Amino acid sequence: MNLIYDICDYVYVLNQGKIINEGNVEEVFIDEEKIEEAGLELPWLVKLNKNMNLPLFRKEEDLYNYWSEHFGGNLNKIAK
Repeated sequence: MNLIYDICDYVYVLNQGKIINEGNVEEVFIDEEKIEEAGLELPWLVKLNKNMNLPLFRKEEDLYNYWSEHFGGNLNKIAK
């Protein structure tokens, strides 16, 4: 799911061959109930958004920049 979240703009969620959700990536992955219904797992950036009450980021770089601006330090060094 991380790769799908990273590279796709529009996605379909299927469950037993039927479309149960579709839309832009942010809209679809924020609907945790439909993701779980399809037996899928949320991408790590979406989990971070939900668990830490952070904005929803599409790219790791955006998270690193946000973290640096709001909390100081360089998260890029920590992540490597």
